[in-house]
Amino acid sequence: MAAGLFTALQSVQLWGFVLLGFVKLVPFFMLVVGIGLIAVGFFVMKARGWAAVAATVSAGVFVVIQAVWVVYGLAHGFVSLLSFGVPPLALAAAVLAGIAIPPSLRADEARRRLAAQGLHMGV
Repeated sequence: MAAGLFTALQSVQLWGFVLLGFVKLVPFFMLVVGIGLIAVGFFVMKARGWAAVAATVSAGVFVVIQAVWVVYGLAHGFVSLLSFGVPPLALAAAVLAGIAIPPSLRADEARRRLAAQGLHMGV
């Protein structure tokens, strides 16, 4: 969730700049990804197996995308502390979500067994 929040904040920060070409789309892309990472992080905290897998994959891919953005920004004179902070946060999110996959899948199975016995916990 923190990686998503900082990504969304970085998007808001970029709205203050005049961007040209395809780079105009970067703030909107970052906002969508940031909100998506926040949402997936919420479901990882609720121990949903699908969310742990999705968070691992999406945060892992976003590490690479954000690293490319940092290099592109530095090459064009844009320096931001947020842009330096997001890749390590996304990497930590990918690792921690990967660690959460087995317990989340066990929790999903436990919820299924309880629901089969008529106990719907609503979580």
